[in-house]
Amino acid sequence: MASRFENSSKEDVQSFLEENENKNTASKTKPDMALVKSFLQTKGETREFEHIPPRELNEIISMFILSIRHKDGTEYEPATLRGMVSSMDRYLTMNYYPTTIQNGEEFVQTRDVLNKKQKYLKKQGKGNKPNAAPSLTDDQIDMLWKNGQLGVSSPDSMLNTLCFFNTASFGLRGCDEHRQMCFGDIQLMTDEEGTDYLEFTERSIKTRQGGDTKNIH
Repeated sequence: MASRFENSSKEDVQSFLEENENKNTASKTKPDMALVKSFLQTKGETREFEHIPPRELNEIISMFILSIRHKDGTEYEPATLRGMVSSMDRYLTMNYYPTTIQNGEEFVQTRDVLNKKQKYLKKQGKGNKPNAAPSLTDDQIDMLWKNGQLGVSSPDSMLNTLCFFNTASFGLRGCDEHRQMCFGDIQLMTDEEGTDYLEFTERSIKTRQGGDTKNIH
């Protein structure tokens, strides 16, 4: 009688994961990790990335986030930086690391540094997508209000208006992000001059991967 279980080893599992990993994901992880390993060399670190204890790795990744630049010395885009950290997390998971950058308590500093670096880059004008669809002009927006596509004249127009404002104010992309937004994601804040404003805390969802990444608009 044939066995119901084929013999498999830890190496077989690793091989299966590598062979079935999404090609786009794999092509992103490999160059990102090559960059990380180059950074380790500049720090005189000879251990493999996945062999460094979590609390030490937390410090190393934090320094990487602060120091990484393009070859010409310019900063990376916020999303690119977040993608690099996601590649590190994916690499660690594939190598059976005991915790994750996204959720591990040892990586609180890493997540905080990433969040603040992204905010800094956005203040410097980073994060604008050159291939994005052009913004609507004021005249086009006025026309949407006049013809009833925006407004309160019908349930559809009210939903359109809600989606329009959420997209324009908070940068939501795709239907899933609109559906998954929760009441607690928006907070009423007051700046130093006493002006009230809404702050959106971005959660990690399908189209926005990364370690507890926050996005403030």
